[in-house]
Amino acid sequence: DDDDDDDEETDSPLNDDESTSSNCSPMLPYIKYQPVLGNGNKALPNFQFSVKSTRALYQCNTCGRQYSHRSSLREHSERIHNIILPMIRRPPKFKTDRSDLA
Repeated sequence: DDDDDDDEETDSPLNDDESTSSNCSPMLPYIKYQPVLGNGNKALPNFQFSVKSTRALYQCNTCGRQYSHRSSLREHSERIHNIILPMIRRPPKFKTDRSDLA
């Protein structure tokens, strides 16, 4: 019988510091510090979320995975599917003077 009593004590959720008497203080809240807005928390500020920029996603035609960079898609395609994607050549971004062409 004494062994059973010991098991109950170790299974108890109370620590040695805690007491089961009714005069113990209530549990403290998890968040002790709660900042107060200048208006006494009567009205929350108007938060607005916005997307500053979007990027095209490059999707693998074989498995459907998406990548934010074409180079990552090329690497995935070659490593996983043994498919080599050609590099895309873009025209140069400098301006040409049309008067020189005449």
